[in-house]
Amino acid sequence: PLGQGLRANHQIRKCPALCRRCNHPHQAYRSLRMRFKTGSYVPARKKILSLSDNAFFVSTESHDFLGLGEKSVVRDGNLAAFDGYCALKNHNQKSVDYIYDLFRQHRAFTVNDHIDGELCAASYDFNTGTLSILSDFTGLRPIYFIEDDNYFAASNRQMFLNPLLTPTAKLEIDFSQIADLLGKGNKFTDRSFLKGVRLLRPGFAGVFTPGKGFETRRSGEPIFTARGEPSRADYIRSVSELVNNFDTLSRMPGLQDQPIRISLTGGEDSRLVLAAALESSVADRIETFTYGFADNPDIAAAEMVAQKAGVPHVKNIHTPPTSVSERPLDKIWDDLRRHAFRFEGAPGAWDGGAATATQVRLDLVGYFDSYFKRVRPSNALIDVVSRDVARAFMKEPQQDFDPMGILQPSAIAADEAFCDNWLETVLDEGAELNDIPELFYFDFRLPWWGGAMAANVGSLCRIAPLASKFASRTGLKQSLVDRRERKFIFEAMLTLRPDLLELPYLNKKWPDHFQARSARVKLPGTELRLPTPKHPSAPSWHITLAKRGGSYIRDYIRSHDFSGLEEMVDIDRLMLFLEDASRVNNTPIVRTIVNLCEILVLAAGDQVRSPDKIANSRINAPNLITNIPNFSDTPMTIPVEVRTPGLQARNFDIAFPKEKLRNVRIDPASKPSNLVLHSMMLRRQDGTVAALELAKLQTNGELAMVARPDGGVDLRASGQDPHIYLPKGTDLSDIAGCIFKLSLPPSGGNLEIFFDYGNGFTREGMVGIAY
Repeated sequence: PLGQGLRANHQIRKCPALCRRCNHPHQAYRSLRMRFKTGSYVPARKKILSLSDNAFFVSTESHDFLGLGEKSVVRDGNLAAFDGYCALKNHNQKSVDYIYDLFRQHRAFTVNDHIDGELCAASYDFNTGTLSILSDFTGLRPIYFIEDDNYFAASNRQMFLNPLLTPTAKLEIDFSQIADLLGKGNKFTDRSFLKGVRLLRPGFAGVFTPGKGFETRRSGEPIFTARGEPSRADYIRSVSELVNNFDTLSRMPGLQDQPIRISLTGGEDSRLVLAAALESSVADRIETFTYGFADNPDIAAAEMVAQKAGVPHVKNIHTPPTSVSERPLDKIWDDLRRHAFRFEGAPGAWDGGAATATQVRLDLVGYFDSYFKRVRPSNALIDVVSRDVARAFMKEPQQDFDPMGILQPSAIAADEAFCDNWLETVLDEGAELNDIPELFYFDFRLPWWGGAMAANVGSLCRIAPLASKFASRTGLKQSLVDRRERKFIFEAMLTLRPDLLELPYLNKKWPDHFQARSARVKLPGTELRLPTPKHPSAPSWHITLAKRGGSYIRDYIRSHDFSGLEEMVDIDRLMLFLEDASRVNNTPIVRTIVNLCEILVLAAGDQVRSPDKIANSRINAPNLITNIPNFSDTPMTIPVEVRTPGLQARNFDIAFPKEKLRNVRIDPASKPSNLVLHSMMLRRQDGTVAALELAKLQTNGELAMVARPDGGVDLRASGQDPHIYLPKGTDLSDIAGCIFKLSLPPSGGNLEIFFDYGNGFTREGMVGIAY
């Protein structure tokens, strides 16, 4: 919600600060120089808040796609900010005001009980220095944090957060965090592969308090604590909530009368999304699309469903390459470098990578159906009766673990230890063993995929309307048999669009006994079976790179310094696959090689950005790349508040001489130092006071004044005689004195007040205070 197309380059002065953990003096960063490239893509909102001496909230945002207005507010000494969207009960209220009020009325660790939508949020109290961050239960708008001896920082963009607080101001890779990406095909821990960056788990809040550090735990009631067999009323209410999610879209100003797209396939989740959409207030704006090679079974199945539903349908037929080596490897590598930046090293299984967007669009996706059934249909028959079975699900949530067998034993052991700790934690919170596959999948798979694969792309907005707390609770209440038979989806379809149940599903059929529940609907009783496609599901550039790029990748590894990679990866075994294409014989191996290549590109600092060619845009920008800021070398200094540790606030009430005054001068320090002026008021003869606008105060060349978010000003004294003057034209005829609050350095100094009776400032009647 806060943003800047910037590169952070730390300018360090030696300024000892005490570490909040051990009270040991460290060298604190005292200023940040931000770099900004003129003419490059710049996010619509640009803001960096250095909240205190050891807390930042930073972030980047593209355009206000949904028309929600401002996503940050500073009011009454508090900050609130969010990314994503909030489902409001009062449609006249602004989202940012609702988020602000929630944090004021509830503690961070209960806020999730009072919020719906897809969002991350932050709140900062300038009085206590407390920074709270929140992830809603979906995690689809992820928020990240980083902590070192000097700073705690939070952001909704990990690729901005990492360079902000690294000494080199460049991306730094932690190879110890890539084991799950190579072993499982996706991130499945809370740690990014960017050094120091961690993900706040879905449904969690974190609170950083100066002097106490960072505490994180679940916010609100976990969805997996609802128990008992779901009733018909549970299913009906769940359906109502799903339809309400679509109704929310009609109240988003940015969408106006624009078409709302649904990616339709032969599966049950997208058909459920379509059924709910057609019962909502945006039914007449729905259009569907399917893409792929001409022999993709999804295309035929989706066309059949769209025709039955009576909605417009677009088929985007891809032309397959004539051979696996159709495109040169150096061109594919150029695409990879762009892809690594755009998706933060996390390629999706079906992402084309090389393509650029031609229009800005909103897509509705069916991510959340896996709360209603077992995540992997192939494992639906498996009852999780022990921790060992649960561990097997966690080890292979998407694919066979480490399909190339290249992970070092230490990396595997670290992953197992993480999973064991997570398992015991959620079981202690009240989860059941049969919840584990779904909870693990949603905690660590979708936040990374939804964040890097969607939230960072400036030309795309994705919303998952199946994400409902009540519906998810209903899904988890189901027995394993009901999950296996996909009863939730059947009951929802029966309520919403029973006519769509009459069409067969691609390679799936409803249990025979479901016919008794739907007397007016004739279930097909068969699966829709179409010819097996000749072309693989993995993108052709993935396959070409993995099967024919072995020597290219090998030379890339040898020509760069990837210190730490060998501790996680058996390089010799990796070379066997790079030198023998016959070993690259399945999609998980292809994806593993591409995943590793993207990490190598980021570690080498070799990523690139090139703009999308936007031809049909609803926003005022011809070129979009990503919501991640640009890092360049053209300097632009941005004022950043840095509060020196140990400043002591004092209140002063200074009486003025009775003679007629023309002006008053305050000298706040007798040596170079940093101070904070919080407020200043003039006291009239009758005892009433008038607040001065601090921004209108005047200073001499030895005192710099920088506005603070809380309404005060930072004072930077660069010499031994800094001055503050009252604003020109101030009427002092009825003024008896001045009241102000000043934070002073613990090293001491002198505060002096001088008076001008009409002939310049004089030491006559001056006030001197030592501190």
